[in-house]
Amino acid sequence: MTYEEVVAIVQKNAKKAGNPGVPGHVAIQINIEGEAEGAFYVEFSNGKLNIMPYEYYDRDLVIFCHYGEVIEMARGILDPMYAYETGRIWVEGNVGRLNILADFIRRGKMKNDAKVAKDLAKKESKKNNG
Repeated sequence: MTYEEVVAIVQKNAKKAGNPGVPGHVAIQINIEGEAEGAFYVEFSNGKLNIMPYEYYDRDLVIFCHYGEVIEMARGILDPMYAYETGRIWVEGNVGRLNILADFIRRGKMKNDAKVAKDLAKKESKKNNG
């Protein structure tokens, strides 16, 4: 997997999560080490979200990890706080800001899970009525 593919997956999954609803400003840089190496940032700014493939010099937090953890977090499989507590990711800076990212990922996962459940219910209804 390439760095560009990883960033594209993160951007795509973030769009599915919708409005982040985070007041103020929080910038988190993610440094991918090893395969797909590179840096990108996730910026919550007055209720809007930006994810760009650049370093962010005035950041609140830096996450260091491998691309697998990034993909798992973006898809809602891996909670960032759990990943930090178990040593799957390393952080530098304001660790409390990791909660903002974790909450955003959870909201996106819940939204996606609700859509999947709704789609399954539709299919089941068609199956039973058809």
